[in-house]
Amino acid sequence: MFPVEQDSPRGAAQFLRTASAVLQGNGVLWVTAQGHFTDARVRPVELKSGLGALLQRCAEITVVPLAVEYTFWNQRLPEVLLSAGEPFSVRRGRDLSTAEWTIQLQQKLQATQDELAAASLARDASAFAVLLQGRRGTAGPYALWQRLRARLGGQPYNADHQDPSAPNHRAQMPDGMPIKSVR
Repeated sequence: MFPVEQDSPRGAAQFLRTASAVLQGNGVLWVTAQGHFTDARVRPVELKSGLGALLQRCAEITVVPLAVEYTFWNQRLPEVLLSAGEPFSVRRGRDLSTAEWTIQLQQKLQATQDELAAASLARDASAFAVLLQGRRGTAGPYALWQRLRARLGGQPYNADHQDPSAPNHRAQMPDGMPIKSVR
């Protein structure tokens, strides 16, 4: 991780220098190309031109658009949903201008965000692969009441807010934060 001074020639030069160094060999660079974290449904997607400028300077690189969303479905804590778009290769960055690369990146990221939004709104567990799983359910007096109610009714206690066999069942990471990945 490295900070980038926004909207300044010095910050742009530093970004290009550092990003180019990271990408030498088999480096991987994760970028919030909008210059800040933002909601995945904000339209239009407007990216800073630094990433387009970086691609324009690349001889060969693979780019994977990634959309991330935190949502509340059936558990008390949010779930993390991820959607990785179609990877695309840049073979000769100079084939396009910085502005053209930036527009292409905006379109690909928006398509990935749209796919994630549709999957999130559908709340269909089969559209996601669980990457990490942990605790589910409620806490405190409500959980105690649910346990007592199940015991009095002669039923097994189910910590989920819904039947685990139902299509909207979700899992959580060990610290309580769920995570999902679409595709």
